[in-house]
Amino acid sequence: MDTQLKKSLVVKSLQNWYIIDSVLFNTHARNVIQKGSVFKEYCSLKGSLLSNLHEYYMKIKFEPVNKDLPKSTKEIQETATLIAKKGKILSSSMLEKAPVKAKIKARIMSEAKKNKVKDLDKLGDRVLEERFKQFALDNCLIGLPLLESKKVNKKCDFNCQILEQAHKMMRDSLIRLAMTCKKVQLQEKFQKKKLEEDIKYSVAKRAAEELAKKLAKKGVPRDLIKKQMTKKFAQVLGRLRITSRL
Repeated sequence: MDTQLKKSLVVKSLQNWYIIDSVLFNTHARNVIQKGSVFKEYCSLKGSLLSNLHEYYMKIKFEPVNKDLPKSTKEIQETATLIAKKGKILSSSMLEKAPVKAKIKARIMSEAKKNKVKDLDKLGDRVLEERFKQFALDNCLIGLPLLESKKVNKKCDFNCQILEQAHKMMRDSLIRLAMTCKKVQLQEKFQKKKLEEDIKYSVAKRAAEELAKKLAKKGVPRDLIKKQMTKKFAQVLGRLRITSRL
């Protein structure tokens, strides 16, 4: 193997590192996975998948047409983002095909029956998202590179098949981990937003109660106090919500 090809394969591995993040999170994984041990597990899984993928490239004699080396890490990341977008577009079109729809429907019904799931919509969303990401990763990491390769060894021996099976297993593990992390992130955002709203509500309520005390000392009628309290509560709460959006 010539030096230029070796360098091209190293660049391809770096691209794939960012591609996986882009497909699974639409950003760097570190922006989503906050827990150190989980991030370490994610990186370990991703590293294993890329190592297996590199071996697969060698088996099929993958050789990129364009061997020009990028000038910076930024350029590698930008290229990776574009490849991820292309892979996701292809994935969307693949999901529209009748045989794929039939397989997804069968899996949903099978899982629903096996696990006695009542919320079919939620289950359907999960299965659909998982299949979308499977297609997208395979398009980006295998499909598109093979189309752009100078030559491909189409004779896949037993070792090659083992590498393909290993790829699928690690790919699915990464997807499940990523989906769990995104679910946790959404739950944390919801809890944070709820806490913020509770605080704003408490502040507005306190302001309204303080106004009520002042008006009561001045002998203002109770029905008028209630109106002023409602008005004060709405004003303070509205002001706090506007401020939090700035």
